[in-house]
Amino acid sequence: MKKILLLFCLAFSLAGYSQSYDIEITLGPQLQDVNGFYVIDNGNLDPTLSFDAVNSGGGQVTSGQLPSYDLIINTLESTIRNPASGGNPFDEDIHDFTLITNEAITVPVNNGIDGTFEVIIDGDSDFEADEYFTIEVSTSNPILNLKNADPDGVVRFNMRIEDSSDTATATLTKIQDGEEGIQDIEYRIKMNKTNYTNQDLVFDININNISTSPEDYTNTTQATIANGLDEVVFSIPINTDLEVEPLESLETTLGYSGAFASRLTVTQPGPIVATITDNTNCSTAVNFTDSNLEAFFLDTNNYSSGLIRGASGNLTINDLVVNGKVCVEKANLLTYLDLSDGIGITSLEGIEHFVNLEILYAQRNPIVSIDLRANVNLIDFRANRAGAVNAGLVEYVDLRGLSNLEVVALTGNIITELLLENNTSLQVLHVQNNNLTGNLDISTFENGLARGSYGYTPLLLDGNQLSCIKVNDLTNAQNRLDSGDWVVDDNNLVKTNCDEPTASITANDPDASEVGPDNGQFTVNLSSPVPSGCCPMTISYTVAGTALPGVDYTVLTGTVQIPIGETSAPIDIDVIDNDDAIDNETVELTLDPGSGYTLGTPNSAIVTITNSATIPMATISANDPNASEVGPDNGQFTIALSSAVPAGCCPLTINYSVDGTAIPAADYINLTGTVEIPIGATSVTIDINVLNNDDADDMESVEVTLDTGIGYTLGTPNSATVTITNSLEASTDIDLDIDDIIVLVTSETCEGQNNGEIEVSIFNENYTFSVLLDGDIVGQASFNSPFTINNRSTGEHIICLRTTEYPDFEQCFGVNIKAFEGLNVSGSTFDINNLTASYFVEGSKNYEVLVNEITYSFKFNTTSSKPIEVPLDSNTNEIIIKGISDCQGVFKESIIIADEIRAHPNPVVNNLEIDGIPNSENTEIALFSVSGELIKHLKFKNKNYKTISVPMYDIPAGVYLLKVLLPNDNSLDKKIIKK
Repeated sequence: MKKILLLFCLAFSLAGYSQSYDIEITLGPQLQDVNGFYVIDNGNLDPTLSFDAVNSGGGQVTSGQLPSYDLIINTLESTIRNPASGGNPFDEDIHDFTLITNEAITVPVNNGIDGTFEVIIDGDSDFEADEYFTIEVSTSNPILNLKNADPDGVVRFNMRIEDSSDTATATLTKIQDGEEGIQDIEYRIKMNKTNYTNQDLVFDININNISTSPEDYTNTTQATIANGLDEVVFSIPINTDLEVEPLESLETTLGYSGAFASRLTVTQPGPIVATITDNTNCSTAVNFTDSNLEAFFLDTNNYSSGLIRGASGNLTINDLVVNGKVCVEKANLLTYLDLSDGIGITSLEGIEHFVNLEILYAQRNPIVSIDLRANVNLIDFRANRAGAVNAGLVEYVDLRGLSNLEVVALTGNIITELLLENNTSLQVLHVQNNNLTGNLDISTFENGLARGSYGYTPLLLDGNQLSCIKVNDLTNAQNRLDSGDWVVDDNNLVKTNCDEPTASITANDPDASEVGPDNGQFTVNLSSPVPSGCCPMTISYTVAGTALPGVDYTVLTGTVQIPIGETSAPIDIDVIDNDDAIDNETVELTLDPGSGYTLGTPNSAIVTITNSATIPMATISANDPNASEVGPDNGQFTIALSSAVPAGCCPLTINYSVDGTAIPAADYINLTGTVEIPIGATSVTIDINVLNNDDADDMESVEVTLDTGIGYTLGTPNSATVTITNSLEASTDIDLDIDDIIVLVTSETCEGQNNGEIEVSIFNENYTFSVLLDGDIVGQASFNSPFTINNRSTGEHIICLRTTEYPDFEQCFGVNIKAFEGLNVSGSTFDINNLTASYFVEGSKNYEVLVNEITYSFKFNTTSSKPIEVPLDSNTNEIIIKGISDCQGVFKESIIIADEIRAHPNPVVNNLEIDGIPNSENTEIALFSVSGELIKHLKFKNKNYKTISVPMYDIPAGVYLLKVLLPNDNSLDKKIIKK
C-alpha cells in the first residue's frame, strides 16, 4: 500500500463562539494542479487522503465543539490496471467521522488505477452551515480554488490519480506508398498497451518534403488513437494533376506532447520515407474489345458535348487519354458516360476500369450481353428512351456485386437472364417486356424499391414469364403492389420462398351418385415433386358444400399426404346411399395455406352427388319395329326417362347392348352402344339404318337391351326388338354395271381433326346419282363429275347412291376412314464424297423432302419403310421431310459439312453447338476448367456431321477448355467463355 498525507483545513465559527476552527490540508510534493484537477501520482508512492481538525488560533479542538461529518468519495471514472482492486481506487468508504483532538482520518488509495474521483464533506442534517460557520481555505497551502461550503454546508472538489510508473510505447510504421489517382500514403500508429488511458491520445505528424512539393499531397498534422483502442491508421492524401513528374518522396516523423508525455514514448525505425508515383505516363491502357467504344473515348467532341464527365463536370480528352490510349491509371476520373446516340457498340468490355463511374446510358446500341464490373449508380438500356427506339437486343445482364447501383432501366429488350447479387442500394428496377423466366430474387434490396429522390415507379417487371419473385416481407410487398409502386404480371408471383412447390386442386371425377354408389374424386397437384431427404408433403384443406359428412359421404380428414418424389395425391369422395329425397348435393374442398408449399390456382373444386331419389328411370321401346331392305325402310328404338336430365352438369349417357340375328355392318349400320340424352330432355331415339345386301336370308332381328350406368336406373321394359324384312324382289330395271361406281377414301384424317375425304366417281354411265352419307343426302355425282365428301372423322361410313329415274334403286358401299400413320424417319447416312444423304421413311405413301428450300418428291404404293436419297450442299444443309400431311409429323435436321469442326456461340449462355464432326463410330467431348478439372464428359455415336448440343447453362460463368476427341488421335482444342 502506497500512502500520501493530505491535510484539509476547514475554517468556521459556531454561533456563540469567538474562535475559528480549521480542517487543514497539507500537500506533499507529489500533488499537482493539472487542468483544474488535483493529481496524486501513485506510481512510486503510497498515497492516502488525510483530514485533521485544528484551532486556527493554535489550540486543539475539543470534543463536542464540532458536529460529525460524512466524508464521501465518489469514483467518476477509472482505468483498471490491477484487477484485484475491483475497479475502486480506494479500499473503503469513510462515513460519519468527527474531526477532534487533531487526529487525522486516513483513506488508503489502491495501486494500478488511473482515475478521477470526487471528495464530498457533508455536515449533519441538523447543522446549518450558513448560521454557524463559514469555510475558508488556508492561504498557506497550494489548493487555492476550493470553494466555500454551499448553503447546505457541503464542500466538494475533484481529484485525479495517475500511475507514473506505467509507461507505454507508440510506434509509427508505413502501410503503403502513394500512387497518383490510385491510392494515398498510409501509416499506422500502434500502442503496445490497450486501454492505456481513459482519454484520446493525440499524436503530432511531421512531414518533410524530400523530392516533392506541398501541392502534390494534402498535409496531415495530427492522428488520434481513440479512447479504448490501441492503434490508428491515417493517410496522407495524394493530389492528382496532369503534369508528368518523376518519382517523388517525403519523410514523416511521429511526436507526442500531451498529458502523458512523461511516460509515453514514440518510436519509429528512423524517419519513414514514402514515395509518390506519377501515373501521367499511362503504363496501362484500357483494353476495349469494341473498336466503336474505344473510338468514342478518343473523340474530343464527346468531351465538349458533356457525354463524358467527371465529378466536377465535363472532362477533357487529356484527362483520360495519353498517347492515343485511354489510361487505366486515369480511369477513376470518369463518373458519367452517355453512349445513347447509337454508335454501334456491341460490347462494354473495358468499362470495368472506370471504378468511379456512377451513371451509364447505352440505349440504341446492338448490345447483347451486359456484364458490368464498374460499380455504377445508374444504368439505362431501355429500348424506348425519350421516344427513340433502342436496338432492344440485350439478352444477358450480369450486375452481381454492384453495391452502389441504384437505378436499372432495361425495359423493352429480350433479356432471358438477369443476375443480381449484393445490389443492396437498388431503388429502381425496370425490366418490363423482356423474356425473363423462372425465379427472380429481389429480397436483398426490396426495402429500397420505394418512391424516393428519383421519382420513378420503383419496380416494373410486367411483360415477362417469371414463375416466382422472391421477397422477405410479403406484407410490405403486398402494400407496394396495391399502391402501384410495384408492377408485375401476377401479384401471386410474389412469394417468400420460390423453391416451394405450388399446390392446386381439381375435381377429376366431379360427378358422384348415390346410385351404385358412384364415388367422386379430387386431385391435389404440386408444381414440382416433393423433395427427398425428409418426409411426405402434408396439404391441408377445408371441407364445405351442401352434402353432409357422415350422412351423404364418408367423413374426410382435412389433410392429404403427397409422397416423396410425387406431384399429386387423390382425395376420394366415398358416397353413402341414404335414400333421402334431397336434390343434388355438393362437396367443396378449398386448400389451406401450409408449410412447404404455396397456394396456386385453382385452390378449390366441387364434386356433385346425385341423390338416388331424384335419379330418372330409363326404359326402351321399338317405336318403329318393322324395317325392310326394300327402300330400304329403317327401324327405330326410343329410350325414355321417368324425369328430365337435370341441369347443372352434362347430358346423360345411356349404355346398351346389341343382339339379334341381323349382322351389324352387313344388314344395318353399326350401333355405338351408347346414346346421350340432352339436359332437360326425357327421351332419345336410336335409328336402325338398314343395308340392302341382296342376300336370301329370312327376316332378321335387332335387339337392344339397356345396361346399367351412372345417373339413371333401369325400368321396364329394358329391352326391345326391330325386325328387318329381307327382299330379293328389290331389283330394278336400271341398266347399270356396279363396277362403274367407285367409292374411295382419298384422304385419311389427322388424329382428332376430322379432315378425311371420300370420293364418289361414276364411269361409263349416263346417270345422275344422289349421294347419301350415313343416311343423309350430301351431294350428287354423275359421269365425269365426281363428288368429294370432306371433313370426315375416323371410322366406318355408309355411302348410298340413288337416282330419281329409278326410285326403287339404291346401291350402298361401306368405307372405313383411318387416321394417318405417324411419320418415321430413320437410318440417316451421308456420302461426303458424293454429297448425298440417305434415309428410310415410313408412315406415308407420298413424301416431300426440302434441302435448303429445294423440293424433292417421292411416291410409293405402300406406307411401309422405303429408302430415299437427296443431294447435299458442301456447307450447311437444312433438311425437312414431310408425309402427305403435316399432322403425321415433320422431320428436321441440320447437316454441316465443313473442313473443320466449329463450336458456337462463343461466349455461350445456354447450349454450345458443335458441328462439322465427320462420320465416326465414336465421338467424345470433354470440358475442362482452366485449372485442368474435368467439368463434363459426353460420348456420341455416329453423329455423321450432325450438330451436337452441349448444355452449358448448368455450369458457373468462366473460361473453359473444350476438347473434341475423335478416332485416330484427332482432336479439337478450343477456349470457351461461359457467361
